[in-house]
Amino acid sequence: MSLLLQEVANKALDLPSEERAELAHKLIISLDDVMDRGVETAWDTEIERRVKEIKSGKAKGRPAEDILAEIRANIKERGVTTMSTIPEANIGTLIVRTPGIVGGRPRLADTGVSVRRIVVWYKLGHSPEEIARQVGLSLAQVYAALTYYHVNRDKIEADLSAEEAEAEKLEQEYLQQAKFEVAA
Repeated sequence: MSLLLQEVANKALDLPSEERAELAHKLIISLDDVMDRGVETAWDTEIERRVKEIKSGKAKGRPAEDILAEIRANIKERGVTTMSTIPEANIGTLIVRTPGIVGGRPRLADTGVSVRRIVVWYKLGHSPEEIARQVGLSLAQVYAALTYYHVNRDKIEADLSAEEAEAEKLEQEYLQQAKFEVAA
């Protein structure tokens, strides 16, 4: 660990737990941001390419009504005519537990995102829409996690409290060790 990183870590550990949580959240989001910028850049490039093709006459636009009529015809041809024929998601399959993944805690199926992670961001004041967008989840997944939390609030709150107590204990041990090393 570099000296600068060690100094930043020490200062971060001196923050109150709410501010540490907010800092941790911002650091995690900053990692997600790196991936998102690459995707955004790729889309910006693609949009510019398509606009140039349209302006140069190489590509021709089509009226939206024609495209929608074609889509409707394709759907009808496949036999999907009503919402009742669209498969429904079983809400009970959205939250799973797997030993060895996120400590066996409840998480969103097919992801490594724990219900606790969603709850912490929600408690920090982020809307479900913000969480879905920032983490790359569907709004249904975020609401499933929040629903699971509200149904199992006591257990999840106890888990969060235990984790915070452990973090406080580790912080105190680290500070004691740092004081000992400085004194020596």
